[in-house]
Amino acid sequence: MLLSEVRAAGAANADNEAAAGSELGTTIFLSRIPADEARATLGTLDLEPLGADSIRVSMRAHNHGLRHVGAAVRFVLHDSTGATMRTESIGAGVILPGESRRFAWICPMNLAMGTYRVVATFMDGGFVPLTSETRFHWPLVVPAAAVASAPAH
Repeated sequence: MLLSEVRAAGAANADNEAAAGSELGTTIFLSRIPADEARATLGTLDLEPLGADSIRVSMRAHNHGLRHVGAAVRFVLHDSTGATMRTESIGAGVILPGESRRFAWICPMNLAMGTYRVVATFMDGGFVPLTSETRFHWPLVVPAAAVASAPAH
C-alpha cells in the first residue's frame, strides 16, 4: 500500500501568492498477511441534526485484522415505501491494522415529515460488503439530554 500527499511548503505571502516549492510525504505499508485475513467491522449509524434542513450521518469502521483494509462507503436514504431519496459515495481510502476510520455524510433533508431509513454499505475492495442501517422520523427529534442549557440568573 502506498499513500502520498503533496502540499505547499509554506503559507501564501502578503500579495496572496502561493509559496514556491512543495512538500511530498509518502508512506509505504507492506504486509505479508493474506488478504482473506482482513477483518473489518462497522459501528452503528449516528444521526445528528444540522439545523432544520439537514442531518449528518456518520459511521465508524474498525479494522481488527493484521492487514490493511481498502475502504469506501455508500450511504443511501430511503423513504417509508423503500424508494431511494438520496445517495452519496465516500471515496476509497485505507484503514490500517488496529485502526478505525469515521465516514460522514451531510444529507440535505428538504423532505416531507415522515419515517426514513439510512443504509450504509461498507465495501473493502472485493470482500462481502458490510451494511449498517437505522430508521428515524423527520424532523429529527433531539433527546432532551442532548440539549444544552444555561443556568438561570
